Amino acid sequence: HFNDAQIDNPHDHVCAFTSLILTGGYHNYIYAPQTANRVQSINDLVSISANYVKQGDIHSLGMNMVHHLEIEPDTITLSLRGPRSKLEWFDLDPQTQQAIYYPVGFARYGCVAKKAPPLKRSRLNAIASIMSL
Repeated sequence: HFNDAQIDNPHDHVCAFTSLILTGGYHNYIYAPQTANRVQSINDLVSISANYVKQGDIHSLGMNMVHHLEIEPDTITLSLRGPRSKLEWFDLDPQTQQAIYYPVGFARYGCVAKKAPPLKRSRLNAIASIMSL
């Protein structure tokens, strides 16, 4: 659940995942590395596609795909992840645009259990109505 609008940095994941958008939506921007080596900075990436994912859509992303999101307020997703297949993931530092690599288990993006904030009754009702479609 994303309470506020958010824009994250280009990053990859240690697992593939699929998400069902329950409420809200986001713009998803996909990048391709321009090098066979590890990504070191934004200069190693080229933008290849962008799409808008909205309520009711299903969004899948492979573990080696690099992306960033512009998330609308009050977006709720139900995500299923695949097995961890890499030992690290990266995120671009917002100031320097240099890649920072993190080990599996570093809890910033998905693939790690995190305690979510409690949902308001209105959000629970929205989820229930969507699930009954």
